[in-house]
Amino acid sequence: MNEKTLNRRAAPWEGLRGYDALVQGADVVAEGHRYFYRFAGEGRAGALPLVLIHGLGVSSAYWGRLLPWLADRRPVYALDLPGFGRSDDPDTVLNSVQLARATRLWMEAIGLDCAHVLAHSQGAQIAIELADDRPQHVASLSLASPTLGERDPALPWMALRLLRDVPREDRSLLPVVTRAYLRSGLVQMVWTNHLLSHDDSVLTLGHLRLPTLLVRGERDPVITAEAVESLARAAPHARCAVIPTAPHGFHWSHALPLARIVNAFLAELDTPPADSPIRQRQRRAPARPDPPLTFRPVTGAPSRYRLADTPRCAGRRAAVPATSAPGVRKDDRDERR
Repeated sequence: MNEKTLNRRAAPWEGLRGYDALVQGADVVAEGHRYFYRFAGEGRAGALPLVLIHGLGVSSAYWGRLLPWLADRRPVYALDLPGFGRSDDPDTVLNSVQLARATRLWMEAIGLDCAHVLAHSQGAQIAIELADDRPQHVASLSLASPTLGERDPALPWMALRLLRDVPREDRSLLPVVTRAYLRSGLVQMVWTNHLLSHDDSVLTLGHLRLPTLLVRGERDPVITAEAVESLARAAPHARCAVIPTAPHGFHWSHALPLARIVNAFLAELDTPPADSPIRQRQRRAPARPDPPLTFRPVTGAPSRYRLADTPRCAGRRAAVPATSAPGVRKDDRDERR
């Protein structure tokens, strides 16, 4: 860690009234990158903290309705991933491995050695990579409407599913998502989705041996029951839950039912006995060497939206012409903030 500064301030909570006193915002700088996050419940002692990882294109504001219910039991921290929300833009478009490492750097910067992780949609792929890379930092995984990566349908079909989901969502979620999408930009979302589509979350989750909770909305057209079942088959130790009548964004529309499910799941894991698999895994898990956060870009891609060339994705993006990524200047994005 080359640089670590913390500047806490009160932050208005988009889409949620009455909780400004409970939820605060902060900036932390780690290795030259500024991360913004929201947090609540820091006075709750005796329980492991919970980290929230949002999905594609949105930000920590996406957790607005759920975070206070979770913070009633434990400290909760919701991160704006690099390039989204109020966090700084990275030099490259990051894949799930790099986003997981950025999440870990942020956790270390704010003093979180180990935490439970709750992630939604494509944030689940990042959470799985984080647990796979640093199992000693993750006590459990709670995956809400998790995507699968390469086993998901192609982007046009997923976009159609999202359109089907829009009428089912709570209307108050629309301005929160709209602001976040305008901030991140279409190009950023498309390229990030492209990189995450190379993951195999089913295979990776099958290698993990840690407490896992899988939650799906009954009326979610984006993540089908078959998709969640494929994760459950890969991780037979996982628990599964379905929230009746819930759409894809049930962390907003059905925040209280989800909070009850997650809180009950985590309550059983807060104080495991010394000989439990969780404690043994945390003692034995070896640390992997850190890869650099900035990778060699693919030749010819626009500098702002160049793809990070990593061993996991190398060779599988060659068919995508670098010139197909329209250039958007960083100054243009700054003006939209």
